[in-house]
Amino acid sequence: MFRITRLNAVLVLSVLGLWGTSALSRAQAPLTIIGVTNRGDYADRITLSVPTTNGYTYSATLDGHPIPVDVNVVVTNVDYHQLFVSRTNLATLAVTNSLLGFVVRGSIFITTERGIPPWIPYPVINATAAELAGAQLRILMPQDYPLGLEIPVVAWIESPDAGAVRANALLTAPGHPSIQLRRGAGSGFLAATNPAGPLNYLAAIPGVQTNKIINLESSTTWTNVSGTLSGSIEWPADSRIAVIGHVTVPAGSTLTIGEGTIVKLNSGVNITNDGHVLIRGTEPRPVVFTPVTRAQPWGGFLMRTSTGALEANGVLFVGSGAQQSGFPGHKPQQPLFMLDRRPRLALTNCAAIYMAGQFGHASAVTTNATDPSWTVVNIVHTLIQHCVTGGEW
Repeated sequence: MFRITRLNAVLVLSVLGLWGTSALSRAQAPLTIIGVTNRGDYADRITLSVPTTNGYTYSATLDGHPIPVDVNVVVTNVDYHQLFVSRTNLATLAVTNSLLGFVVRGSIFITTERGIPPWIPYPVINATAAELAGAQLRILMPQDYPLGLEIPVVAWIESPDAGAVRANALLTAPGHPSIQLRRGAGSGFLAATNPAGPLNYLAAIPGVQTNKIINLESSTTWTNVSGTLSGSIEWPADSRIAVIGHVTVPAGSTLTIGEGTIVKLNSGVNITNDGHVLIRGTEPRPVVFTPVTRAQPWGGFLMRTSTGALEANGVLFVGSGAQQSGFPGHKPQQPLFMLDRRPRLALTNCAAIYMAGQFGHASAVTTNATDPSWTVVNIVHTLIQHCVTGGEW
């Protein structure tokens, strides 16, 4: 891919009146380049220099732009680079060229992202009321909620026929934190310190508003859950479940979760699903999976057999991804959904937000190419926001 070309010119002197001719070839001093090698791979930055030798002229360019010699040149731009150095011997006019290609990569990137420049999103320019004329707000948030937990809020800007309106806007509500919507969607939280009773959430973007009322429970009775859930298990509508240890749904078993249920998970807790998990939330009364606090995320769903299936409608998944290393793929952080050996995952009208790890990961065998009628992963009208990466599928 890269070549180092060395051209040696020979100065021939013809001396009139002497018998024959004589040729003078001067030995070339090595062309030295410090700090970089051809096809080198460097994390975050590199310092290079081209020292000179008496009796030569030099020129050096980095990516086509001249750089000085005999000084240190620091390269921090994450990208593929080419250093070209040309040197001429003043006595023989011999020219030596050296072309070195190398990569400076961001240390936060690995494998397939190596050397790809980081992309910084453009500044957000929020839409005006005129631009949002005819649009409407759709808010997904719990109807009833325990005290002491942040209240998740997910918002979409839609047309009257439920089509997406890809506009930026700042979602505001009196007495509550603002939420930046980007390209028609966004998420955030209401404070965990609001008092018990009805909480009014008058959400608005320029020219459009809607209202939600959340009932904050004065007291909540939690049902502690951990271990193996065998058979046909049901968490009825409006259940309050505290998952205090790892949970397993074995093959042949079913866990059904009713609308309005709040599932609070301890730090690092995983749900291993080899059976069937059916989550029946609705838009007015979604099911919520949440950590006790976002500073202590729960783990995720581990689905590593072909018998595993998860079907969810109207669910808010918040704050998963406790384990920050040890998972396969381009990123090591724990995904909300870890899929292996052809399980099934279906999400409709859901949101997965503020994850400490990835959203999902599916190993290659989940493609199930021999059965084109079987859709392994089906995600419809679902917001995935604030995660390390959307995952590897």
